[in-house]
Amino acid sequence: MPAAVRARQLGRYFVQMKAPAVADAVLRSGAGTSAPQRIAATGALRAQEGAIAQAKSLGGSVTFRYKVLVNAFSAQLSAKAAAALAQRADVQS
Repeated sequence: MPAAVRARQLGRYFVQMKAPAVADAVLRSGAGTSAPQRIAATGALRAQEGAIAQAKSLGGSVTFRYKVLVNAFSAQLSAKAAAALAQRADVQS
């Protein structure tokens, strides 16, 4: 298969954000109530918005969003799009 064709093929990628997940934020706060959990969940999802918008603009599609144990999302992307996302300051891996 030619390299140009392979570069356009989509693969599934797991994109982890640098912002903390809900579990990390709740553990750090020392609180066990649902209010810190809601705040952390909102923050985790908000942290993903820019990277998700970029993934979509590069032809990708988000297949799942994670927020509780890890702040991340999975997406169908080309290798080139995945490499571009990896360069973002807010993306851990």
